[in-house]
Amino acid sequence: MSALLRVEGLSRHFGGVRAVDDVSFAVGEGEVVGLIGPNGAGKTTVINLLSGLLPPTAGRVEFAGTRLDGLPPYRITRAGVARTYQNIRLFGGLSALDNVIVGTHIRTRAPFAARLLFLPGVRREEAAAREAARRQLDRVGLAARAGTARRACPTVSSGGWRSRARWPRGRACCCWTSRRRG
Repeated sequence: MSALLRVEGLSRHFGGVRAVDDVSFAVGEGEVVGLIGPNGAGKTTVINLLSGLLPPTAGRVEFAGTRLDGLPPYRITRAGVARTYQNIRLFGGLSALDNVIVGTHIRTRAPFAARLLFLPGVRREEAAAREAARRQLDRVGLAARAGTARRACPTVSSGGWRSRARWPRGRACCCWTSRRRG
């Protein structure tokens, strides 16, 4: 299996402190991996380097054959790598489907004026976003809850509904959590 994400020799130094030093790994398409370690080990710094929030001191990051290190965060997100936070705040009054659709904003192309007029291209783009959101909900077993408002769905945490839509063609995984309350 070829690597979808390849990291080679990634380092980030803050003065004399080596927060991340010579990290290398590869993640294949469809794989789900975790980054674990004690507090202060550099886990968050690695995520910030992958998403472009911090520039690396050294190393190389490639996603789907495109070199990402050194690119600004918006370009890295467009390439298919996005950071999500553990405490995502969802829109409680919106359905699960609509919360996922909010995450598609990075993939939309229609200009603001076309959106105001709801032109045919905008309608097609919106239909495609709805279909992609439905596929993502189905992928994690929540298709039956697509119309349920977040505040009425206590079994699902907020950690991933919206972020699912950022990934191109569903190739990578974000931090999606589901918990049962009992």
